[in-house]
Amino acid sequence: VELHSKLGQGTTFRIRVPLTLAVLPALIVRAHGRRFALPLAPIADIFELDPNKLQKLDRWDAVLVRGSILRLIDLEPWINAGSSPPGAARHVVVANVGDERYGFVVSDVVGREEIVIKPLGASLRGLAGISGATVMPDGRVALILDFAGLIAAARGGTRAVAGHG
Repeated sequence: VELHSKLGQGTTFRIRVPLTLAVLPALIVRAHGRRFALPLAPIADIFELDPNKLQKLDRWDAVLVRGSILRLIDLEPWINAGSSPPGAARHVVVANVGDERYGFVVSDVVGREEIVIKPLGASLRGLAGISGATVMPDGRVALILDFAGLIAAARGGTRAVAGHG
């Protein structure tokens, strides 16, 4: 921010915004009370999970959707949060990742927002499934999740660090 003022002539304000400032359309979700941002572009569908239709496919939880099997990644165990109380409604966010589709299980879908991407601090850099952070309108931070990283973490059994998010 620059400020130039001359008596009798006026004041000039200059605000420079870095070109690296990136805005991302995102879907804001909750997992175990914590808010996360999911990139909106790869999202194909959202539906309420019927726990009676869950099945096992190798080591994956899966559900049949429109005639095809959808592998599920539950975000609650990933953040070391345990699981939702029995009977609690849960939702599946379906995303296209490469040539495959996966369902990401969340507690709640909050809505769509345009978010500003902030780089991760040193303590979160390199954690699988986390690509950045954003400051929400209420001033709290929400982590921006990376679908490909979440899938890699699920395949390798990696979890995020409890207490973040």
